[in-house]
Amino acid sequence: MTVFRFISNSLRYFRRQHLAVFAATVIAAAALTGALIIGDSVRYSLKRTVGERLGKTRMAVVSGSRFIRARLAHDLESATGTKAAPVLLLNGIAINPQTAERFNTVQVLGIDPAFRDFAPGPQPAIGPGEALVSLNVAQRLKLVNGDQFLLRIEKTGLIPVNVIYSRDEGTSLALRLTVAGIAGDSALGKFSLRNNQAAPGNIFISREFLAQQMELDSLVNLILVADSPAGVSLETQVRSVLKKHWELRDASLRITVEGETGIFDLTSNRIFIDDTVSSLITKLQVPHKKILTYLVNR
Repeated sequence: MTVFRFISNSLRYFRRQHLAVFAATVIAAAALTGALIIGDSVRYSLKRTVGERLGKTRMAVVSGSRFIRARLAHDLESATGTKAAPVLLLNGIAINPQTAERFNTVQVLGIDPAFRDFAPGPQPAIGPGEALVSLNVAQRLKLVNGDQFLLRIEKTGLIPVNVIYSRDEGTSLALRLTVAGIAGDSALGKFSLRNNQAAPGNIFISREFLAQQMELDSLVNLILVADSPAGVSLETQVRSVLKKHWELRDASLRITVEGETGIFDLTSNRIFIDDTVSSLITKLQVPHKKILTYLVNR
């Protein structure tokens, strides 16, 4: 009996077992191929979503309800050789007065030309009283270029609004803006630092114009940082620059000297000095006295 005949007879005799093995192999190969295709598709979708949300952003300095100098962005650029963009990020409500349509939760981003460097595609320039609106905001409010709409912004200040003696009046700012363009995905229309599946409603306006209206000149609460040169830790660089250029006013603090007494006063624009700062002063082991001036007019 030749080898060929032996193999042929074996396959014919054990055909059921061989067919079962062949079918299992086909099914397993199909399942693995499908999983690889789906996995690659998911990775691509996630990568695309990250690009749409962040653009060229690789790190963000976020101060939240506190405000730091926009100058820090320039310091970061000069020291790291990478792009940095100061942003004034606030919350608001957008209303189309013609149709009464509302978008109750929008991100208001005060940006300047440096922000365009973080967008994958071109982004129109914005003048005072103008705004770029994201596609979902334009669709919800039925807006096109040249239309006017109302933007009501939560008026955040240096003093927290939840402080008992903060001013009740003027807690929001109303602006009438003209649509200068619709920000698509390539213009960072979906920009967001939040881990959220839903696309945010974004309205981009001039940072200088917004800061003037909010009485927050030269202050921001977000700095975006792009990639650093290869082989250099971006986080290490950013921390080093902030440590070198950070000033008391970035922490809403200031020091004054009382006349000829030589006594230094450390005060906060936020009324209260944080416990962290107080504890650090205590550790200096210098004579000090804590004073509460909560109800004193200046």
